[in-house]
Amino acid sequence: MPYLRELVLPRSYTFIDLKSLLVKAPSLEVLRVPTGDLDEADMEAFSMGRVGPKLTQLSSDLPYGDEILTMFESRNQNASMQSSDDNVQKFTPLSYVPSRQ
Repeated sequence: MPYLRELVLPRSYTFIDLKSLLVKAPSLEVLRVPTGDLDEADMEAFSMGRVGPKLTQLSSDLPYGDEILTMFESRNQNASMQSSDDNVQKFTPLSYVPSRQ
């Protein structure tokens, strides 16, 4: 799935492994999932741009509260401080949109 740019999944009672999904679809820019599973290492990978480097919008009902907001703030700070070195993979700032019930 290297060219997939947007993925919208319907409501489900199953948690989605967001890191695995984004590793398999690194070109995703928009991801809308009902809920997902992230551990601390996954959140760090997101905040450093190692996972989902092109992702600009995530819409979900992630159950992590302040932790998810900290991850988004960290990613956006890291994205704004990227060097202009062409050998470093660039990644985008990320916005969070809660899912509509």
